[in-house]
Amino acid sequence: MAYDTSKLSLVGPSPFNGRIQLWAYDGTDAVGDVDASGYFSDGEAKGMKVKDFVLVRGANAAPAALMYVSDVTDGAATVVDITTA
Repeated sequence: MAYDTSKLSLVGPSPFNGRIQLWAYDGTDAVGDVDASGYFSDGEAKGMKVKDFVLVRGANAAPAALMYVSDVTDGAATVVDITTA
């Protein structure tokens, strides 16, 4: 499968004076695939920044994983799974 841009959303305004935001992604890829480099191809355009948090629920409605944005390069955001890091 692939990243579905319509499934990524900002949960709400940052409680940290705009420095860290919380995102939600309810996709169809396995959670382990979401941490591929540059997975969120339009992450920067949507407003993702390094250190933002992302709640990810993947294939088969598996339990959500908590991830954070580790890099934003060429408009794409990369996340790392905190639960396994």
